[in-house]
Amino acid sequence: MHKFFGKDLKNFSTLPSLSSKTPIALTESINPTHDPNDFEVGKRHKLEFINIFTDDGKINSNGGLGFVRMPRFEARVAITEALKSNVFNTFLNFLSNPKRREYPSYLLHQICIQGLYKGEEKNEMRLGVCSRSNDVIEPMIKPQWYVNCNGIAKEALNDVMDENNKKIDILPKQYAAEWKRSPSLMA
Repeated sequence: MHKFFGKDLKNFSTLPSLSSKTPIALTESINPTHDPNDFEVGKRHKLEFINIFTDDGKINSNGGLGFVRMPRFEARVAITEALKSNVFNTFLNFLSNPKRREYPSYLLHQICIQGLYKGEEKNEMRLGVCSRSNDVIEPMIKPQWYVNCNGIAKEALNDVMDENNKKIDILPKQYAAEWKRSPSLMA
């Protein structure tokens, strides 16, 4: 593979769960929307950033028609099972699904991912966990926003430092100097 590094390869792979063409990367795995390091690689190589999650952690239409609106952990199990299962079982499940008319491509999607499961391997990774709920944090690309605190910082500084109109007393007194420094960092 090393002879291909740095070359502009015009190869694409069709990902069964996405039904779209994706550039082949000479790496074991790359997911620019889900990993900070892969994000940088994706930007450098102008990869398409495909998000498969809704804001509430369910699978969107990019994650495969058979898995839309599934919670992420249920979808992981369902996708693994779909990759392991055979066409006959999928066809029977499709026939028994009352929503089959709503998702006519469900069967085709499921059939195209049959037999692709090759096994599992342990993969050590850093995993973000919410400090409040202990839920796994799914990284998502979102627009960055900031809050302009200059006005409120000046007001808070005056509420502590203005001897004539003091609204807040800082105790012990030595921390008033620290308070005075803090808003200046925000400006």
